[in-house]
Amino acid sequence: MDDATAYVFAPWPSDQVRHLAQDVVSYTTPSGRNGLGSGGDGPVSSLTTHGLVFLIGDPAVEPSVRLLKVRLSGNDAALYPAIAAEMLAGWTPPENRGSSASEPTASGSATAVGLVSEFYGALERGDGRGASARVIAEKQESGPFTAQALTKFYGSLDEPLKLLSADQAGPMQVKVRYRYRSGRKPCNGEATVSVVQTSEGIRIERIRSASGC
Repeated sequence: MDDATAYVFAPWPSDQVRHLAQDVVSYTTPSGRNGLGSGGDGPVSSLTTHGLVFLIGDPAVEPSVRLLKVRLSGNDAALYPAIAAEMLAGWTPPENRGSSASEPTASGSATAVGLVSEFYGALERGDGRGASARVIAEKQESGPFTAQALTKFYGSLDEPLKLLSADQAGPMQVKVRYRYRSGRKPCNGEATVSVVQTSEGIRIERIRSASGC
């Protein structure tokens, strides 16, 4: 049996680590440095390594770890968010592992794209309460993200909102496209949604419209 004292239980000094959700972290190993992305043995890469580490499986039965390492150069580096989002699509929050539950939990999705999709899905139904629950707590109390304000606007549209796409734009940003119609004027909207990690999970912090609606 290996001696536990032979191991260091801490991130690599050169790595940049961010906690995205419970049991999910992202990391970056700089080029030319040892770290999680290089494995700590053999020659180091001349490219920066981006990746994810997360747990899968029932923690009470047989949990296991998934590790993603991505090294891309030039314009290909922009592909990493899509690769990471696809990898996380199969991740299940700890409370749902080992169960047949497929619906989102009350706390919302554990991924940025999932959480933002839930927010706009609620707006599609005119469910301001469900949408507001996906926003940071301080913005649920007053302003345009209250349950009442969201229900009043999105529940009375002549053509209900329809989410067309939601794509990862960065570790904590999602770009969305949607459409709706209020009166005679249709809206073909685009926006960047910024999310943050809170004690209750990922929540929407800010939405910046690129289309004015």
